[in-house]
Amino acid sequence: MGFQTTQWIKNQGFNGFKTIAELRTSKLTSVPKSPGVYLILKNHIIKPEFLAKSPAGWFKGKDPSIDPVELRMRWISGESYAELFRFLNEQNAFFQARTQRRAIKMDHVMEFTDGALSFDAMLFVGAIADIAEGKGISEEIVERLRVLQTRLKLGLSNSLEIWLYTKGYVDREVCKLLASSLGAEGTPMENFEHTILRTYSQTIKNSLSPLPSYFMAQ
Repeated sequence: MGFQTTQWIKNQGFNGFKTIAELRTSKLTSVPKSPGVYLILKNHIIKPEFLAKSPAGWFKGKDPSIDPVELRMRWISGESYAELFRFLNEQNAFFQARTQRRAIKMDHVMEFTDGALSFDAMLFVGAIADIAEGKGISEEIVERLRVLQTRLKLGLSNSLEIWLYTKGYVDREVCKLLASSLGAEGTPMENFEHTILRTYSQTIKNSLSPLPSYFMAQ
């Protein structure tokens, strides 16, 4: 199937076009729950670019440029919002609002991670994985894309943390805490027995005891 124009796609039976911003605002309520074929369209052919060097002035001889790739890597490596916020402040990062430069706030960090990475980038990587799978590209590449998609969505760094999330511990910091505690018991981060929650139930309980009782009910 070729994809020439948006109108051509509509003529093939596709409808219900929504922008990513609209989907985020509606919290996906407009997306049908029934199975189907979905497309992600990009109207502009010019790829966004990040400046290699910041035009901002240097402070005490320090280059103000921040590598956006490093921010993404820090997110999928499991760094907390506070750690990302501290990193940006150490780099003298700022938020550009038209002609004004404003200090980075925690809201900006959360908007970037929970929006641009956890939602937008996750959707794009997922679409690439779908295309790769449909074209019969190697299962290993597709699997790597799926893993990256999940790590972007959750901001977690390994299979154990992600697995814990799927088991009802839907807080990334709790997943990291439990994975660390299980790791101290000898549980590997990638290839582990799925009986560990039962085997190390006391370890789980001890790790969760300082936290709100909500997490103990998982």
